[in-house]
Amino acid sequence: MRYIGFMRPWRRRAALVGPAALAVPYATRAQPLEPALLGRALETAAGLTPLHSLIVARDGRILVARRFGGPPLDRRANIKSVSKAVIVALVGIAIDRGVFTGLDQTIAPLLADRLPRNPDPRLHAITIDHLLSICCPCAPGWIAPRA
Repeated sequence: MRYIGFMRPWRRRAALVGPAALAVPYATRAQPLEPALLGRALETAAGLTPLHSLIVARDGRILVARRFGGPPLDRRANIKSVSKAVIVALVGIAIDRGVFTGLDQTIAPLLADRLPRNPDPRLHAITIDHLLSICCPCAPGWIAPRA
């Protein structure tokens, strides 16, 4: 079983975002998902009181769909901020695969073609970590000028 290197030091934060903690162990496309891994994910999910359901899909095929409470699986549900958990998991995978160098990587070089001509120099201090933790190293109330 592989663990996303990025998630190890963030284990406490991952627990705060709930379902993202289930995404820590993962299998690559070349590896089949182990039934025991899915079983552990279902067991963990069942113990998370606020979690209503868990759906695991791979290559467009649903492998597991389980409802623990709340609305039926075929009905829409207000999932609030689960997108943050998904983004954290995707960034962890990107770091593991070398797409990003780490949490301390600054974002300005990644967005160079989208920045204003003369951006505020503080923009160059913003890192992936700042974005994931929804904080900014800039002064309170600072808003980046639009291009």
